[in-house]
Amino acid sequence: QTLSSLIKNVGIKLEVLYNEMKKQLFTQGYLFSDDTPVKMLTPGKGKTKETRMWIYEGASPNAPPYKIYQFTENRKYEYPKKFLHGFKGTVHADAYGAYVDIDKDKYTPINWAACWAHGRRKFEEAQAGDKELKKDIMKQIQCLSRYERIAWSNDAQTRLKIRQKYEKPIVDKIYSTLKIKVSRDIMLPKEKLTIAVNYMLFYEVNFRRYLTDPNIRMDNNAAERSMRKIVLGKKNWMFIGSPTAGKSMGILYSFVQTCRVMKIDPQKYLEDVFRRLQGHPHQNLRELLPDRWTQEKTVKK
Repeated sequence: QTLSSLIKNVGIKLEVLYNEMKKQLFTQGYLFSDDTPVKMLTPGKGKTKETRMWIYEGASPNAPPYKIYQFTENRKYEYPKKFLHGFKGTVHADAYGAYVDIDKDKYTPINWAACWAHGRRKFEEAQAGDKELKKDIMKQIQCLSRYERIAWSNDAQTRLKIRQKYEKPIVDKIYSTLKIKVSRDIMLPKEKLTIAVNYMLFYEVNFRRYLTDPNIRMDNNAAERSMRKIVLGKKNWMFIGSPTAGKSMGILYSFVQTCRVMKIDPQKYLEDVFRRLQGHPHQNLRELLPDRWTQEKTVKK
């Protein structure tokens, strides 16, 4: 209990630097986002309830790979909407209603880019129905992924040319096939293949968004990989003790995982930051973030 309280307090002390990292993350203009359920202890009942941990990760090429984890007590739309307030740009995510609402809101300067990996997964899960259609769509999406690997090995201008010349015709073919299927055949509403087809058609604009912006990815796999840290971790710590502990945990995960992806020893980083944080000028907090901290260490050497 003493150790848990210590870790909780450590996380809260880093909140001011956490807010600075969020501020710098928003300047990138491109984010990955995902969430996963975690259990939180219900005081006095000896039971747990389902809460959420979210990830907002930098998706801009050649920018610091900041990872911001946020704990919330439920999955209400208000949480991502509130978190993203002040952000201008594109969010890569699944079709969670909050992102759909934000994308539709003409007064909000945020676009939502749909994830092709999610779309493919829905076809993969469909066991009944038109198997040839399922096989064809999955094969076409796989082709897109191969072209994307080539595209991302080139600069932004070349990437757009590859997408327009090779990927757009494939995307056009996918949507032509799906629209013909819907117009010609009777599809059972609750069948998984029907759900997969309607999912792709309903969010066509969002699936096509990556074709015209070289900095948008065709999938949200980066955020899903970041969520695995939480999924694996909760098998060991099992549940969160309180909302304050959840908040602290999100802050600590943010710095530890950002350090890890930047090849920085989290312990050395945090020890140094805690020595300097209290007396550091507030206007210069940017200097203590992992990417700048690495630069300073390199200069000193």
